[in-house]
Amino acid sequence: MDYFSGQGKLYFGTRSAAGNPETFRWIGDVADFSFSAEPDILEAKENYSGNRQTVVRITRELKMSMKASLRQISADNLKLMLLGETVVQAGASVTNEVITPTTGTLAVGNVFLFAGQDVSAVTITDSTGTPKTLTADVNYTLNAKGGSIETLDVTTGGAFTLPLLADYTKAAATRVKMFTAANVEYWLRFEGLNTAVSGYPPVIVDIYRVRLDPVKDFGLINDDLGNFELAGSCLVDQTKTASGDFGQFGRMIALAA
Repeated sequence: MDYFSGQGKLYFGTRSAAGNPETFRWIGDVADFSFSAEPDILEAKENYSGNRQTVVRITRELKMSMKASLRQISADNLKLMLLGETVVQAGASVTNEVITPTTGTLAVGNVFLFAGQDVSAVTITDSTGTPKTLTADVNYTLNAKGGSIETLDVTTGGAFTLPLLADYTKAAATRVKMFTAANVEYWLRFEGLNTAVSGYPPVIVDIYRVRLDPVKDFGLINDDLGNFELAGSCLVDQTKTASGDFGQFGRMIALAA
């Protein structure tokens, strides 16, 4: 028998229709990874001895769940955490994009968004018959990466007629839209080491069929490193048999160093 203290890499992989593992991806440094059994137990007590002792215990259902705390983010990790899908912003030139309401009054401190992000070559004009061009760092300040402007001075060079229009060039970028891929199933593999034993013998865990929940708490302002908890249900894999070498939920493999 050995003591155990684990470290290792956690991989998420796709599954084929036949239940076999396909392409895997390491999700980066994780603060922890664990799985747990959640049995649904029926117990009955006898009613004749005066002791009310348990005489029957039936496992009606055995469920399994997993959780892992991610410490690194990427577009692919955001897809896992947000049950999201990737949308690619292609690099392109944009002309006469309406970025403000068509009516109302322009005021200092207004913030207006472009449809694109990571922008350059920005020109802002108004809707006067002969359009007036607003001056960067005089009439507005530009957040080029975010794709927005904030008005600084609405009188110099004005008055300006709404709507404001933007010409710009947007770079290629990747976005992740939230909560649109809720039914994706993954094969999880943990390739770990038992660091409590000399030589760090390998420990491998496969969980065949995992469906994730969206991350419950996505902290965006932090004093310390962020941890993003992934949690999900480990479903029975009906492409396998309980009596087979794989079992139907997963397997744990301990190897010699």
